[in-house]
Amino acid sequence: RGHGDAEDRFAPEPIAALAHLRVVAIGCGDRHSFAVAAPRGAVYAWGSNEFGQLGFGAPKTVATSPALLAPLAALHIVAISSGDKHTAALTSAGAVYTWGCGIEGQCGHGEFTDHVPRPAEVVALRGHRVTAISCGHNFTMALTEKGELFGWGNNSYGQLGRGESARKCEKSAEPGRVVVPGGRPVKGFAAAHFHCILWLQEAG
Repeated sequence: RGHGDAEDRFAPEPIAALAHLRVVAIGCGDRHSFAVAAPRGAVYAWGSNEFGQLGFGAPKTVATSPALLAPLAALHIVAISSGDKHTAALTSAGAVYTWGCGIEGQCGHGEFTDHVPRPAEVVALRGHRVTAISCGHNFTMALTEKGELFGWGNNSYGQLGRGESARKCEKSAEPGRVVVPGGRPVKGFAAAHFHCILWLQEAG
């Protein structure tokens, strides 16, 4: 919870370790949290790191107070989103970095592994300038400036939107484009536990 202990809190309480920062974005997973601070997009992390979801490179640890995530310090993070046990961050240049549990392919690095201990770029998205990201329970979605929506990870309920029948909804460790009716550009989206919603740009 970021207060330097493991006690429950029953009312909102300021996180003293972040008091000197101007926080511009936040993200929470199942048992881990993040804050992004201006002006350079520095990321601070705390909570469970059982699967490397804090990005510190030392799984099975716990951080009770926010700590700077050094591997992202030079990248200027503008948005961050967490799933159950993984995290995605978006840079000002439109690149996506992920880390944490990747057993369902939700980190997007082309493999199914139980932990990605440090932030790594999703290289399959190079060439696409991403403008928004969102993590579901164990899948990840990314929207590009051209209105293309990509998804990867668990697909048990068709949440990746690839148009398969229910019997063929397989998990994916690499980004794949969502099949949008009529091929219209996506204007915005949100990912939840096991589903997504989106809205499209107006036709014509």
